[in-house]
Amino acid sequence: MSDRLFRKTPDGPWYAWYFTRERKRIRFCTGVHDKLAAKRILHDRERQSTEAAAGAPDGGTHTVEDALRYLVEESKAKDWPASTLRMFADKAGHLLRILGSIRLTELTTPMVKRYIDQRLRERVSTTKTTARETVRKELSTLRAALREATELGWLAASAEKLLIPTFRVKYQPRERWLTPEEFGKLSGALADPTRRTHAHEVARRRRFWLSIAVYLGGRLSEIEERLDWSEVDLAAGVLRLRGTKTAGSDRAIPIPAPLVAILAEVPHAERVGAVAGTWPNVRRDLAKACERAGIAKVTPNDLRRTYASWLVNAGVPLQQVARLLGHKSTRMVDLVYGKLSDATLAAAVAKLPAVRLPELPLPPVDSGDTSGTNQGVRMAQMARIIPLRPLPLSPENGEIPGSSTESIVPRDGVEPPTRGFSVRCSTS
Repeated sequence: MSDRLFRKTPDGPWYAWYFTRERKRIRFCTGVHDKLAAKRILHDRERQSTEAAAGAPDGGTHTVEDALRYLVEESKAKDWPASTLRMFADKAGHLLRILGSIRLTELTTPMVKRYIDQRLRERVSTTKTTARETVRKELSTLRAALREATELGWLAASAEKLLIPTFRVKYQPRERWLTPEEFGKLSGALADPTRRTHAHEVARRRRFWLSIAVYLGGRLSEIEERLDWSEVDLAAGVLRLRGTKTAGSDRAIPIPAPLVAILAEVPHAERVGAVAGTWPNVRRDLAKACERAGIAKVTPNDLRRTYASWLVNAGVPLQQVARLLGHKSTRMVDLVYGKLSDATLAAAVAKLPAVRLPELPLPPVDSGDTSGTNQGVRMAQMARIIPLRPLPLSPENGEIPGSSTESIVPRDGVEPPTRGFSVRCSTS
């Protein structure tokens, strides 16, 4: 409620505003200088307005569409990140289509569940996980709209917690990131062959944008909307990213040497305003450039993962990588952004020590063994004492010198001679 209180002068009284049932903004002076007292006055005024609307013949006629439109149009006054506001505007469309005409006082949890089932049946995405993530964001938009409606007095307190069922999505982070070789290929494939005019200039701006995204590792909103030339100090090699998503997003980071060289090429007269600027249809254009380069598709968030993975594979501690990314802990680096290459893993395994193992002692030989159990052991022992060498063959006839067939095959006697498996025994 405090964001609907304001002062016209630093020491003046508090002013407040609220919306009526007809979505008319009412501004008034509370007449007090104490902020807590001003909050109570605003609360009482809103309650009186709500009670008056409830007693009217058409009282309580606000619909889901009213709440969504208020969220998209009026929430800009709040300190929402630009990416969140874009998400609200993007995800409100299907909510308006399916639930927009329903009165807020008539909205029920089964209605929201039927909405979830319908959106999942509509195949909102190509994969099951992405489809559920899309629906989850739509429900987040609906929850934010109902929360705004609660503050306006259109809905009972905490109604959004009761109306929207629990809907979880198993998070599966992407693994894609660019190797330095792939980064070079992608940079060379940014020129669109179908563009006839200004193709070279467009490719130059895209390469500049890509280099900033890879060498800073910022979020898309930080790169396009919050990176200003006034925050860049090339002499000191430091810039400031004014992120708002988390507590550590607003951060000063060193500029890598390759990016310093790229930024230094920009004429001084052009170093005004946004550094990278927006890249319309960046996801589509990056996918097409990757196809021309012959590499797997990347997204803007994959470029952020590239920055982190390069640092991790270079041996930079995770805590430092987290600070550079704008995170307070290393959890997101471990789970999402810091990916190890095969070469890094192979180098880690190569550091394992090689240990020379001693020979195992041979077991003692039992001289009274008649079953042949220790025969192999005795042969191994004798082989260590008397090495067995092949007898040379005579070059003339291939026979062993000093031997004959008779010395190899026994004479005929009581038992028939054994000449191998090719000669059948006479008893068979």
